[in-house]
Amino acid sequence: EGITLDQERRWAAILALARHGFATAPELIRLEASKDPSDLGKRAAYSARVALPLPAAKQDFWRALEHPETLPPSTLRSAASEFHQANFPELSRGYVKSYFGRLRSMEWKKSDHLVGIYFQQLFPGLLCEKTLLEESEAELRKAKRLTALARRSWLERNDELRRCVKVRK
Repeated sequence: EGITLDQERRWAAILALARHGFATAPELIRLEASKDPSDLGKRAAYSARVALPLPAAKQDFWRALEHPETLPPSTLRSAASEFHQANFPELSRGYVKSYFGRLRSMEWKKSDHLVGIYFQQLFPGLLCEKTLLEESEAELRKAKRLTALARRSWLERNDELRRCVKVRK
């Protein structure tokens, strides 16, 4: 009582339910999206679908990343932020090799606008594992197409991951 559930709060609640794998979250997303055809609604619905801890949801977004120009930049950023979920690390682990393969093979001179998305939102640092750090460092050494911005961003993520691993020892 006394709390107004405006559109933004409804999407925030649905997103939280999606992140935690609430059973009816897919249906709530569908229903809310039908009520909110705004740009915010489309972005929120897409992001909530990506947040679902379901292999198919992750695969769909990973495929969409092959053609990032098909999504509005704000939707791409928002959805990428929901890809990794701390409560479902096994879903993130399944994308580590593919992630590093993409980083090495991307034409960063043409894709510098994606640096933030790949290194801030999609870097699997929440796994906080020594093996991930070792793999990331090895992959960085192999990467030949990085721009200065991409290289610096990767080094920064590795530094954060190194600190995380050290703290967890």
